Amino acid sequence: MLKRPSQEIVISEPDLQVALSHLQGLPFSRTKGMPKQWGREWVLQCLREALEQRPKGAIGERSCVPFGPGLWAIVVPFGIDLAGADRPDGRLQVWILTRPVGTDPLAVTNV
Repeated sequence: MLKRPSQEIVISEPDLQVALSHLQGLPFSRTKGMPKQWGREWVLQCLREALEQRPKGAIGERSCVPFGPGLWAIVVPFGIDLAGADRPDGRLQVWILTRPVGTDPLAVTNV
């Protein structure tokens, strides 16, 4: 039985920097004090591990994967945010979503 190659997943450098800046801004961050390149590699490793923990075939367009405190990876077709990106090249891209605030247990509202 032939093993189908997994789809390539990429991330842009600005997204990586947003994730790293977010983590470095947390009070007890592992990345605080790390050289920037080490922090970048640590963020990439956390992202890879989170993506690999998903069941086989579960990562695809529009997947949302938590990978750190206040960090989520949104998986989209590569380049959908670029002008003239009407021809996808088959790769997937990670967009970073951050939650820059914490929960205030004394100020909550029913939804």
